[in-house]
Amino acid sequence: MIGYVDTEQMYVELLNYYGRHSFRPREILEREIAERVSAGMSREEAIAALYREVFGTPKQLSGERGASLEEALESLKAAKRDYSTLVAAIWVVLAMLTAAASASGYLDYTAAALVLFSLLASAAVLRLQGRGGKWVWREVLSFEGVGEYWKDFMELIPRIYQKLSLRNVKYEIEDETLILRMSFLTTVTMLYKSGPQTLTVDLGPFTVKATFRNIGGTLYVEAVYEGRPPVAYADHAALAYERAIATFRAALEEAYELVKPRAVVVVNFAELAELLASRGLVVAAVRCPYCGGSVELPKEGDTTKCPYCGTTLKAIDLYKALKEVIRGL
Repeated sequence: MIGYVDTEQMYVELLNYYGRHSFRPREILEREIAERVSAGMSREEAIAALYREVFGTPKQLSGERGASLEEALESLKAAKRDYSTLVAAIWVVLAMLTAAASASGYLDYTAAALVLFSLLASAAVLRLQGRGGKWVWREVLSFEGVGEYWKDFMELIPRIYQKLSLRNVKYEIEDETLILRMSFLTTVTMLYKSGPQTLTVDLGPFTVKATFRNIGGTLYVEAVYEGRPPVAYADHAALAYERAIATFRAALEEAYELVKPRAVVVVNFAELAELLASRGLVVAAVRCPYCGGSVELPKEGDTTKCPYCGTTLKAIDLYKALKEVIRGL
C-alpha cells in the first residue's frame, strides 16, 4: 500500500543531497545518522536533526508536509479567478471611458484615448490568456518489501498508466528516474452575439517525474508533477491534473500488486503432506509434470527425482500443481 511519509521524505532528500557529493551516499548518510543515534537520539530525531543542518528548518519539521494536493490545486484555480477579476476590471474601465467620452466636449481626444486603451487592454488580456504559468507539486510514496523490484516498477508504470488513463503517454527512463509526458485538451463553451460556441482548448504540457529508490527493502517513489497551463483555463487544468495524479497513484498500486512477493507456504514434502492432510487428502503419488510418470512423494526433503525421466522435482513446484486440484475440490 502507498504510504505518505515525512521522515522517509527527509531521508530521500538527504540521500539525493549526498548523492551529488559522493559515489556512496547511503553509507555516508547512515554513518551520520548512526553518530546521532549513539548520542541518544532516536532514528527519526537523527534524520530530522541532520535535515535541519543540511537544509535549514523546513515546513515538514513542524508537522506539515508542505501544501497538500488540494491546496496546490486551489492555488491553480485562484490564478483563474485573478485573471477573471482583471478582465472584469478592464471592462469596467472601458465602460467608464466610454461614458466620459460621451459626456466630454473633447470628443476627438477622449475617443482617441479610448481606442488606445482598448487596444492596449485587449493585447494585455490576450497575452495573459495564452500565457502558461508553471505549476509544481511533489510527494513521496512508499511501498514496503519491494525495494529490490524498483526496475520492474519503472517498466510497468507506463503501460499501466496508459491502460488506466486511456491516453497515449510518452515516457523515458534515465537511471532511477521515470518521466511521463502528456498534454491535455478540453472543451469550453463561449458565448458570442451569434450564440454559444464550443471550443477545443490546449491545457499545455504535463509531466510526471518519478525517482525510484530502494532504501532498506522499502521502495520510495519521489514524484514531481509539473504543468504549464494557460492562466485563462487554469481551473480546467486543475481538474485534469487531479485526475492525472490519481491515475499515477493507481498505476503504482497496481504495479505493487504485480511485483510484490507472494508468501511461500510449502518448503518441503513434510509440510506439503501436512497441508494436504488438513484438507482431508492423502496423496501417495503424483504425476510428473514433464513426462506424466507416477512419482511417489517422499517423507522429507524438498526435492525428489522422477524415476522415468530423471527430472528433479521441487516440493514448491508440486505444491503449485496440487493447489489447483485442492481449489477444485
